[in-house]
Amino acid sequence: MRESHADLALALTSAQAISRYPLLTVLGALAGAAGVAITYVKTTFALTWATSSVDFSRTKFLSVISLALVVQVLVQPFGAFLASKWPLRKAVLC
Repeated sequence: MRESHADLALALTSAQAISRYPLLTVLGALAGAAGVAITYVKTTFALTWATSSVDFSRTKFLSVISLALVVQVLVQPFGAFLASKWPLRKAVLC
């Protein structure tokens, strides 16, 4: 009987995964870092633009950004759940 990818992933420790799949481990870490970096850049850019070009008050716009990040944190697990129900290729490309 052939093991599924999920069974294999559960059977590996972190050290085993890093030693067996170093490139995928590095790419996964970079992908996670990229998500954080993109969020930082877009919120910093948006704050600068909104306060200088649109005359938003800094306090109000920081509240808007904070609310958006809270909504993202609350909604993201539902997106992950839905993505787990789709084939991997469709979930990544959509």
